[in-house]
Amino acid sequence: MKFQNRKPYIYLMLSLIFLPACSFFKSNIKEIASLTQVSDVLDKANENTLVVFDMDDTLIAPADNMFHLTWREANDFDAADVKFVKQLRKDFEKIAFSKNDPDYLNKFRAAVFAKTQFNSAEPGTVSIVKNLQSHGVKVIALTSSNTGRFVVIESMQKWRQSNLNQVGLNFSTSFELQEASFYKLEKMFGFYPVFYKGILCAAGNPKGKALAAFIEKVGWTPSNVIFFDDGYHHCKSVASEMKKLGIPVKCFWYKAACQTKIKLNHEVVRYQFNHWVEREEFLTDEKALIFLHH
Repeated sequence: MKFQNRKPYIYLMLSLIFLPACSFFKSNIKEIASLTQVSDVLDKANENTLVVFDMDDTLIAPADNMFHLTWREANDFDAADVKFVKQLRKDFEKIAFSKNDPDYLNKFRAAVFAKTQFNSAEPGTVSIVKNLQSHGVKVIALTSSNTGRFVVIESMQKWRQSNLNQVGLNFSTSFELQEASFYKLEKMFGFYPVFYKGILCAAGNPKGKALAAFIEKVGWTPSNVIFFDDGYHHCKSVASEMKKLGIPVKCFWYKAACQTKIKLNHEVVRYQFNHWVEREEFLTDEKALIFLHH
């Protein structure tokens, strides 16, 4: 038998496998810049619908830019700030190395987290959520956040609840279940994912798997799921897992926070950095400005 080039056949088979998957994600994930763009979808939600919101840069946004600096990519910042951000991180790495403390970075992150104040991501965010709740729609938050103690923060899940409370949101009323751990998922910093008063903390696990575990835990299958997140990979994760469960899902890739790059006040950030190095105390933007001008 003569050898024949099988590449075209292989490419054809691969296209038949991957095209349906691509089509699925395209039809189930929509890009939006504001929650107001999907008011028609939310208006159709009822007591059998589960609406799930990511937290950071979807429901809430930090008032202090140092919060962004603890986890954002350098390219998320304004072009004029990218070089500054990279240099600041190099400086921090040198300081951390000189301290010979493997937890130094987490100490800094926890200090920033503990003092950061939050605002709603959009002016109408809170009213949209409360309107859903007033109509009996089940609403929860889903965050990648770790759980349990994190250096100076006694409970990350309680801290996340306080972040939502700051903007007037309370997700504890949708389910009788108020607290649960998910031991079949992976740990992060020694703690499993948890559900706490309406907030599902995935502890770094794929959000789709965390949501599927939650649905199993509460013993209730929604007629459909509506999901909002500023991360496209999180939308894909949720869409994929809901498909496995046979639950219709609409995922919205929420890009309001990406419309403009993060701009930094170099003087304020450098002052905060130096203050931390000297005293291991985080100053909010507001306090740093007060010290700088007095």
